[in-house]
Amino acid sequence: LHSDLDKGVGTVKYTLSGDGAGTVFTIDETTGDIHAIRSLDREEKPFYTLRAQAVDVDTKKPLEPESEFIIKVQDINDNEPKFLDGPYIASVPEMSPVVCVHYLLRNIMPFIVPVYAAAQLIAFI
Repeated sequence: LHSDLDKGVGTVKYTLSGDGAGTVFTIDETTGDIHAIRSLDREEKPFYTLRAQAVDVDTKKPLEPESEFIIKVQDINDNEPKFLDGPYIASVPEMSPVVCVHYLLRNIMPFIVPVYAAAQLIAFI
């Protein structure tokens, strides 16, 4: 965040409020730079809504309207799959359609729900 009215002489203070302000995110009160102060986990919270504002240091009045930011946390595969009941044994007739293979995998390993996960395993059959 940076105000056009900030001439870099210390007359502007930047404030931050909203989800995780001060605990997950912080703002440099002088520059308006916003930083995450800890790792973000999409499974914990998929997005944060923050509000930032430039305030006159002397009058304590806002210099501009409040700005709202929605920070969407991207997912990384930090929970590797675990195959606890394996090994799994199955046979698939040659030239079977993918739908058949997907159905078979879902019956053998019911925890594989997304088609993408099943498609990843097809390569290993």
